[in-house]
Amino acid sequence: MLIRLASVLSLLIFFLLFTAPVFAQPFAYVANFFSNNVSVIDTATNTTVGLPIPVELSPRGVAITPPPPPPPIADVPTLSEWGLIAMASILGIVGFMVMRRRKATA
Repeated sequence: MLIRLASVLSLLIFFLLFTAPVFAQPFAYVANFFSNNVSVIDTATNTTVGLPIPVELSPRGVAITPPPPPPPIADVPTLSEWGLIAMASILGIVGFMVMRRRKATA
């Protein structure tokens, strides 16, 4: 039972590691050997993008570009977080004033 579980887990890890780069690639570059050019194909729609790119000598193979990195996300507080910040500030100021008043009367 343990060996079977280990083999299933190793197979799952293998597929996750070696098939992940294949997913969600936006463009494929396909060589046209006899035409001496390269076609750009949008993999989302399976259509060619623009005119083929001319090259010098009989191109071979296929290349796939990785997707661009996502834009950075700014950490902007939500309305409830702003309310929490305001409430904590008010409580801090009131606490400071109470402590100061206790020192003054003592």
